[in-house]
Amino acid sequence: MLLINNFRLPLHMIKNDIFIIDIGTSFYKMGHSLRDCSIFGKTPDDTLVDKEINDYETYLNLIESNLGTEYLIINLGANRRVLSNLFEKRLVQGIMFVDDRVMDLYAAGKNNGIIINVSGSGVECAAICDSLVVESVKIYDGKEIDAWILKDGEDKFVFKETFNYLEESKNTLEEKVKQKVLNDIEKAMNDLINKIKPEMKNSLLANIVLCGGYAKPPSLTEKIYDVLSKEHKNIKVTKELDIFSTYTGCDILSRLDDLDYFIGMKDYEEYGANVLDKFNIEWRK
Repeated sequence: MLLINNFRLPLHMIKNDIFIIDIGTSFYKMGHSLRDCSIFGKTPDDTLVDKEINDYETYLNLIESNLGTEYLIINLGANRRVLSNLFEKRLVQGIMFVDDRVMDLYAAGKNNGIIINVSGSGVECAAICDSLVVESVKIYDGKEIDAWILKDGEDKFVFKETFNYLEESKNTLEEKVKQKVLNDIEKAMNDLINKIKPEMKNSLLANIVLCGGYAKPPSLTEKIYDVLSKEHKNIKVTKELDIFSTYTGCDILSRLDDLDYFIGMKDYEEYGANVLDKFNIEWRK
C-alpha cells in the first residue's frame, strides 16, 4: 500500500499508472509499466556526460514533454534537482529512483552478479549483491566508443566521419576499436575483482552479465570469457539480449507485489529534497 495525501492506494492501482523513464547517454526510452516501451529517441548531445546529468534543462524537458502518468520510475539513481523540479511543478504524485546497474541485472533475472555494461559512455563493471551495488569500476572514454555504432546481427562497426583513424583501413580500424573495448573490460573487471570480498567472488563470477547498447557483437561474450578465465575460475558470462536492459529491469521491478518505495508528494512537502536522506535513498556511486 502507498500513502498519498493521507489515503492509502492499493498497489494494483499504482502499477497501472507507473511510467518508466530511462534516459541514457545515447538514447532515451520511456513507456508505461506492463506495456512495451513506446517512446524512443536519440538523447540530445551532452545531456549526460559519463552517465551524469550535464544539461538539466534538456533532461527535465525530455521528462516533462513525455510524462504519461503520475508515478515515475527514473534510472540513474537519486537526484535532488530532478525530484524538486517535478514535485514543485506538481507534475507527479510519486517518484522512485533506481540504479541502472541493478536494473540491468534484473533484466537478466538476477539480483546477485556482475554486470559489464558497454555503452556510449564507455565501460562499467559493477558487483551487485541482493540488489545493492557493492563495488564498481568504470572506464569512461565515451568520445571514442561513441564514434562507432553496431549493425544489427553483424559483428561489424559503422564509423562516424569524424573518427580519429580515418586514414587507416576499415578492417584495421574495426579490430583496433574492438580490442580497445576488450582491453577496457579486462582492466575494469580485474580492478573490480580485486575490490570484491573473497567470500563473494565465486558466486559473483558465476553470474556475469554483459549488457549495454554497444555489447552486440556476437564474439564479445566469448572473448570476455577467454580473457577472464585466464586468471579466474568459475567464470560464466551471459549476454542480456534485450538492448533496453535498464528499461526492462524497471518494468520487472514495477511488477513486484511488494513494490512500496515511491517518494510521495506528502513526503516531499514534509521534508523537501532532504527526503532522499531521510529515507536513505542511495546515490549512484
